[in-house]
Parts: sequence; structure tokens; C-alpha cells
Amino acid sequence: MLNVETLYVTNPPYINHVNMIESRGFNLKYINFFDYNLIDINYDLFLNDLRNIPNGSSVILQISCYNPCSVNIEEKYFDEIIEIVLHKKHVIIFDIAYQGFGHTNLEEDVLLIRKFEEKNIAFSVCQSFSKNMSLYGERAGALHIVCKNQEEKKIVFNNLCFIVRKFYSSPVIHTNRILCQLLNNQNLKLNWIKELSQLSQRITNNRILFFNKLETYQKKYNLNYDWNVYKKQRGLFSFVPLLAKIAEHLKTHHIYIINNGRINVSGITKNNVDYIADKICLSLSQI
Repeated sequence: MLNVETLYVTNPPYINHVNMIESRGFNLKYINFFDYNLIDINYDLFLNDLRNIPNGSSVILQISCYNPCSVNIEEKYFDEIIEIVLHKKHVIIFDIAYQGFGHTNLEEDVLLIRKFEEKNIAFSVCQSFSKNMSLYGERAGALHIVCKNQEEKKIVFNNLCFIVRKFYSSPVIHTNRILCQLLNNQNLKLNWIKELSQLSQRITNNRILFFNKLETYQKKYNLNYDWNVYKKQRGLFSFVPLLAKIAEHLKTHHIYIINNGRINVSGITKNNVDYIADKICLSLSQI
């Protein structure tokens, strides 16, 4: 029995995590994660917080393409994370909404989860197929709970059945059939993996093209920002805190980004990238 009262999320958080946690009456606390000066994860602060929160804490970790910051936890830190979790007996809830977008293949994006399983650590995974299967309007996903033994598995299963019966009783079936057909047919699955890899590579190319264009257009406005640091980001978005300052102004040029500086690079193309880069640099020159 966990008796969870508090959930920890990495900072800055995915805003829907905050809304969901608070709406269910849990206490919400933050652990350090993204460093706005480094434009990357501050591993010293992150791991230190993971060590110093109370034993048995419940922590939500995004597994790849961290939203909103578009970063992946580096593999070289996996063993240290596992060591801390084992020692502190933390309960990890993995959120994976972008499998296939963080690395060149699906398995690399879930390597930390695999390592948890190898160590026989109990954990949960909240998985979404909305983006990687282009089923956004269908709310396709799965909840995986890895238990330590059969007895624990039975208890968890019975509790889930009780919750589901009160919550939605029976899930929709047509989306499940789409997923099952795709994953159980080897040819369809291989085609999906191939097309997802192509999509992921296109987004990566978009990101590099976008920041290369910013490097070019900033000269027109006598700006001198370092855009290289953003080229290694992953996923559908790029997180550029600098752009938060001009988010409202960009609307006058019909460019729409999140107010924290997150921009959807999947919507950038060779046909619009010059316009976008030029107007961003123009707006930056006016602040």
C-alpha cells in the first residue's frame, strides 16, 4: 500500500501533469531538471534532488523528448538513476508519449524502462500512441504496471478493474482494433516503424534547417545569438526560452508558439522556414 499523497514532477513540468495531479487532490512538488542557462538537463541538481526527496517518493519521469524542453536523459546517467531509485525505494511513473521521436529507433527511446525491468524494479508506464501512430483524436494508449511478483500483480490487477469499472467501464474498441492489427501484423508493423523513422528524421532535419536559417537571418538585424545549442533537441518541438519574450508579438506575423518559447518544428517546411526565421529575428531585434 503506497498511500501516495505527493507526486514529484521535473521542472519545468508538462502543464497537463500539473492539472491532472492537482485535480485529483495530490500534493505537487518539483525536482530540478532543466537548466535555462545550459539549455539542457542539469544532472547534478536533478540527481541530487532525486537522492534527497523522502524515501518511497512517487516521481513522474518523461522517458524521451521531454515536454516542454525537448531533451532526452542521457544513457550514461541511467545506472546512477537506477541506483538512487533502488536505494531510496522511489516509485517511478514513466510517461512516454513520443517513442520513436527521440532516437533513430523505438528501442533506444525505452532503454531506461528496459533497464528498470532487468533490475526487477516495480514501476508504471503511461504510454500514448497519439503521435507516433497519428491517432491523436482517438486517445490511443496503454497503462503498463510492472510488479515484483505474482501476488503483487494480482492485487494491482483487481484494483485496476475496480477503478476502470467506476471510471469508464468499457474502453472504446475501434482504436484498440487498429492498434492490434498494426502491431500483430509483421508487415504492417515493419512499415509503421519505417515510416515513423522517416517522420522522425524529417523533423530532425526541420529543426537543423530552422536554426541554420536563424543563424543566417540574425545577421540582417545585427543579432548574435547562439542557435547551435538547440540543434541537438529532440521530438516534435524545440524549446527556446528566448522566444517567450516575443511570443505575443509573433502573432502579428501569424506565427504561433507556446508562451514559454516552445515551437512546433514539425510544422516548419522549406516553403515557410525563411519567413518564420526572418520574422523571429525581426521581432528579437525590437525587444
